[in-house]
Amino acid sequence: MNKNNIVNILKQSSFSSEFINYIENNFPENYNKKFNNPYYMNYLGNPLLDLSPEKRLIESLAQLISLKKHYTTKGIPLVHLYESIYDLSYRLERYYKKHGIYGLSERDIRWLSPLYRADIFDLGSLRFEISNFSYEEIERSDYEYMPLNQKWKNRFPEGTPIITIHILKDTDFRPDKVDQALAQALNFFKRYFSEHDYQVFVCRTWLLYGRTREILGEDSNIVSFSKRFKTIAEHKNAKQALDRIYGTSDLDVIEGMEKNSSLAKVAYKNLSKLGVGAGIIYK
Repeated sequence: MNKNNIVNILKQSSFSSEFINYIENNFPENYNKKFNNPYYMNYLGNPLLDLSPEKRLIESLAQLISLKKHYTTKGIPLVHLYESIYDLSYRLERYYKKHGIYGLSERDIRWLSPLYRADIFDLGSLRFEISNFSYEEIERSDYEYMPLNQKWKNRFPEGTPIITIHILKDTDFRPDKVDQALAQALNFFKRYFSEHDYQVFVCRTWLLYGRTREILGEDSNIVSFSKRFKTIAEHKNAKQALDRIYGTSDLDVIEGMEKNSSLAKVAYKNLSKLGVGAGIIYK
């Protein structure tokens, strides 16, 4: 496997120049990938889990060649590959910041699976994933638990095809940008994944908790985004919102932080208005 092919993918994507230099200097020459589509396996059966964090990264980079071939076979323009592998860049840079070396954690391997299966795509300002309705994913457990009413389970039986919307850090929620992302997604999945007969987009996030609108103001882009969805579940739990806004849910730490946004200045003072919601947008 030619290292230059991998470096070319990294240069076309969002990877930092520091990381690209690292790969140019440290990726083995003529590396042969060890596994055939490991990310297609059940997470616990993924053989990358048996490797060190550094070797997981090397093998994952080698797997990009197969992923690129898959895009080409499907006729998907490679620009979508280059835009959608941001998550790999984000995770390896986060690992470097925490550990001082480039690598991938076991948790990273889990969350990279849909990327390597070509199930997840960054389209405009939003991230979309080809998926199926899962009660477990909506309801979850422990502090993340959020009950789903039986009427919605009847409306969307387990396994119903859907498109999941993921929210990235620093997402542009301006209405025109969201309009463009949704329109792009409709065209994209119709053209390249017509066999996935979905009827709704589904999103589960603190941004969809109804009472949060009260501390944002009606002119907020987040409020505008949340109003696009029909709420199917809500739960009053402030942890996710605090983690996303402040990077921690420790109120003592939050109290001492410098708060630069209007949301950061008021959220921790209004815990009763923070929670989690799940919603749908009909295709």
